[in-house]
Amino acid sequence: MMTGNTRMGAIAYMTSALVACVVAQFGCSEAEPTMANLGPSELAQEVRSALAEPSYLDRNVRLASALAQLDSENVDAVVEVYDELLKGAREAELEVLFDAWTRFDAPAAFNYSLEIPYENLVYFAPRAASYAWAVKDPLAALAGAQQGALDFPQRASMIYKGMIEGWAMSGEGGLEDYILKGPAADDPGQFILAAQPKIYLRMGVEGLLEWSEEIIQNATEYTARMKTFRYAVRTAGFRDPAAAIPFVMRHYGEEYAKVGPRVLVDTWLHHDSEAAFAWLRTEAPEESREEALKVVVGGWLTRDRQAARSWIDAAPIGDPYYQPAFNSLAQRIAKRDPKEAVEWCNRGQTPEINRTCLKQVATTWYKKDPVAAGVWLEDESGLPVEDMFEVRQRARGMSTKRRTQ
Repeated sequence: MMTGNTRMGAIAYMTSALVACVVAQFGCSEAEPTMANLGPSELAQEVRSALAEPSYLDRNVRLASALAQLDSENVDAVVEVYDELLKGAREAELEVLFDAWTRFDAPAAFNYSLEIPYENLVYFAPRAASYAWAVKDPLAALAGAQQGALDFPQRASMIYKGMIEGWAMSGEGGLEDYILKGPAADDPGQFILAAQPKIYLRMGVEGLLEWSEEIIQNATEYTARMKTFRYAVRTAGFRDPAAAIPFVMRHYGEEYAKVGPRVLVDTWLHHDSEAAFAWLRTEAPEESREEALKVVVGGWLTRDRQAARSWIDAAPIGDPYYQPAFNSLAQRIAKRDPKEAVEWCNRGQTPEINRTCLKQVATTWYKKDPVAAGVWLEDESGLPVEDMFEVRQRARGMSTKRRTQ
């Protein structure tokens, strides 16, 4: 399913495509309309025809061109068409309608969104309408959202998220104060996460980091700071790691920012794993490296096993720094090939570091084949007696729990 960010990008693309298409086909100037002015019934017919287009792009180009003429004189005729076809309507088709309608009668557009009864649209439509309204007039949209949330409390979250997204895209001030001091001040995290993608779209990495910094400095609730920090690092790390590094390091001593190095490297390695891991080993806070390497490599093995495995295979044997990466691989292959997993546990050649890895692999092995695992534990593992006992107990306990679930 298309995310909110992707959908907004698609609409922006469609808008530019519309302009190019209209200019190419009709040779219109900026002052000319995109099509001949249509009466209410003709416009309604054009909207119906556009909604029947099999191509997503053609459909939305035609809709945007037609609905650019929407006004108080023809809106009823167009809404009749939507009423008839709503059950099968898609999100983008409603977004274009609400964008056009809120230009001249935002309250009516928003109220219409609340009346839509279909399950596939009942939450999306109010969010789209409140977004379109807030882009144009955030304070009026806020008042509308508050009333809509009172009338339809089960849709309140989506209504407010749309309003926050539109406010963020509008560039109007006051959003930060509303998020941190408004009705959701006790739990502003969901509003922050609604605003940040739009702040990034409008202002880029530097703008996102600046906005996020302001939120972090003024938020009093831990979860709000944590969510703000993580999204900012993840987004900046993917697009501009050099800009993200000072942000991560500046906040590192705080509880909410302990995961900063891990989050940064996890996104950075998507396009430059060599630079990401070099930074982690040489510049990231030393106490963060082991956990970051373990979690990042574990996730990498899930997303892109071939690339991650190639990197692990190239890591030098006997270097304790790489042991968390070896452990991550060992845990993932323990069920399929426990003997190979044991070899990876022993790559770091540091018994105390290897001990945890060996216990984890042995537990998985023991659940699958207790006889073979038991022989290995006694004859080859080198684990102390108390560790062998723990492995057996954990394996039996996990198997018992699975049977009783």
